[in-house]
Amino acid sequence: MRAPDGPERPGPRVRPMRILIAVHSYPPGSVGGAEQRAERTARALHARGHQVRVLSVHRRRGASGPGVADETYRQIAVRRLWLTDEHEPAFAESYDNAQVAATLRRLLDQWRPDLVHQFSGYLSSSAVVATSRALGIPVVVSLTDYWWLCHRVTLVRTLGEACGGASPPACALCRAQRRRRLRWPGRVAPRLLARAWRAADATRLTARVAGLEEQRRRSTLLGARLADAQLLLAPSEYVAAAYRRHGVDAARLRVMRQGVEGAQRLERTGTGGLRVGYLGQIKRHKGVDLLVDAWAGLRDSQAHRLTLVGSSAGEDAYRQQLQQRTAGWPAVSWQGALARDEIWSALSRLDIVVVPSRWAENSPNIILEAQAVGVPVVGARIGGIPELVAHRVNGLLFEPDDAADLAAQLHALIDEPGLLGSLRQAARPVRTVQDEVAELIRAYETLTAGSTR
Repeated sequence: MRAPDGPERPGPRVRPMRILIAVHSYPPGSVGGAEQRAERTARALHARGHQVRVLSVHRRRGASGPGVADETYRQIAVRRLWLTDEHEPAFAESYDNAQVAATLRRLLDQWRPDLVHQFSGYLSSSAVVATSRALGIPVVVSLTDYWWLCHRVTLVRTLGEACGGASPPACALCRAQRRRRLRWPGRVAPRLLARAWRAADATRLTARVAGLEEQRRRSTLLGARLADAQLLLAPSEYVAAAYRRHGVDAARLRVMRQGVEGAQRLERTGTGGLRVGYLGQIKRHKGVDLLVDAWAGLRDSQAHRLTLVGSSAGEDAYRQQLQQRTAGWPAVSWQGALARDEIWSALSRLDIVVVPSRWAENSPNIILEAQAVGVPVVGARIGGIPELVAHRVNGLLFEPDDAADLAAQLHALIDEPGLLGSLRQAARPVRTVQDEVAELIRAYETLTAGSTR
């Protein structure tokens, strides 16, 4: 476990650069990992003397059209592009957005950066890469999720099951199942429906009707756009392997784990039974219902405490359903999203953090934050989680989507004297944001060497 951060110190002096960061939904109104990582990176670069600007792409309801607004957030100049969803846009706009391209082009013409760094691709689309490269500006893409492979971002299908691997037929079926008439067959006879959908690929006309051609165009274009980027960064080996399987050039792909910001020594508070917490988005792909199910099966659960913390923006009905279910459970409490500097006091009141995700998580911030202060994690054995959590060494793992196995791991913590203490003692060192950004700057310097602004 690394010592908590002290005051931020500037790194070695390097040539000041102009860096444009592109991301969806830049804070303060966003809590996702990609948005937080983009914001931390922007501030850390600014603190080292680099000039940083941000293009943030948002979606809002009921607007008459897209709009642009400039502001300064925590000393960083941010240009926000607001896209409307009054009418569902053409599918192609979701991955090659003309409004993003036009807004970015104006910004690049006004303020010629040395480099553009895009986080994810959701909302900002592949237009960031195309527009920047057309002007000869190097591009770095952080693959913080699976957006470049999956139009749903998470590799979790419409009906909730994990996707075994993106392909145009599978993606077209997944998108089509947003319509009710295809949901029922998908639940009753999923294999039969999948075979029928693959057979639809036999003729050009059927492929067009089924949406296969749209998915082929998306896959082909995004593959070409990634090939135009100079450097691709994955936060975990799992994510890197997923992109390599889909043809990404391994020579331009680097694993770069994110750093933890502002870790503080914990003064543990509270006594009594096991104190379990979930800190993250209250959404179905995060598996919060699995934790509720596991808690319902926990022996003598009233002797222990469960705290669920986070935003449910976009899935408020899901949260309400879970809150209604737990309304009569006195040992369960709910809280809204935390400010970033509140995370440490929240962790001080917990013995264990649970990460019950259904989607193949990349490198969850909460795992690193918990490990930085010696709070063990119980996580699903999926995605990049097992890279951070070693079963019965520094945490516990359970089978994905298996509430009974999650309950069994919680019972082990209750029933086995000394297990919790041994997991705490084995907490792995974590890197700081300063470590991460120092590595990032070295990569930037390599890409921009010899450039003249």
